[in-house]
Amino acid sequence: LLEAAYPDEISTKEDSIFPLRFSFRLPDSSSVINLELPSGYPLLNAVRITSFHATTSGGKARLEAAVAAMKKAALEALELEEEGGLACCAAGFEAWHDYTEETSVLQAEQVSPPIFKKAVKIHKWITGAPLLDRKSSFIAHVCSVSKEHDVHEALDQLIHDNPKLTRASHNMWAYRFTESLENGDFVLKHDNDDDGEDAAGSRLAHLLHVRNEDGAFVVVSRFYGGTKLGPKRFAHITNVASEILESFRER
Repeated sequence: LLEAAYPDEISTKEDSIFPLRFSFRLPDSSSVINLELPSGYPLLNAVRITSFHATTSGGKARLEAAVAAMKKAALEALELEEEGGLACCAAGFEAWHDYTEETSVLQAEQVSPPIFKKAVKIHKWITGAPLLDRKSSFIAHVCSVSKEHDVHEALDQLIHDNPKLTRASHNMWAYRFTESLENGDFVLKHDNDDDGEDAAGSRLAHLLHVRNEDGAFVVVSRFYGGTKLGPKRFAHITNVASEILESFRER
């Protein structure tokens, strides 16, 4: 199935069924990722990346971006009990091409005249201690927000200042605040996002509601460790969020 989808990029190393080892060659033909479908795949074990290399120094960063995307896709497929081989290859291709486009944009910006940008508000995030369960890690973050613009700005700053979060399996979030309108009225604004962890965002939103939080933006990062936790993962998400909100309120 993999060779049918990617006849020019996939080459198998052995005839055995499991573990099945194969190489995935990216479009420049100099970057290769070696993968393995281990025993127990796809229900018990995820696709494994055993090694990768680029023959040119310029392709190393792009290759690492593709590998990171493939690892994330493999873990998500395992958690959903889905076949992950095709998803991994598709994620690798997408990350590879996106990196090329981003590099082109950055190069164009470097030769463009300087642009004076509006000062950006600095949002102070509080990050809690990680909660570990069977190699999965849950980490909560919280900051103060008073406008919808603050939410997007604050989230961008959190990810930018913590590059590790880009490798998280999920960065789910919720916010709740009261905004003052020009006519003197007040309106309650709230929203949430699962980031792929189904119903996690709404659980965080419910937590903010029952705590009657006002002006809080909470994010929970989950790093999947390879073992499915079932409903227990939602308890962990709620617990780390509750703890960081307590610290936030005390300040």
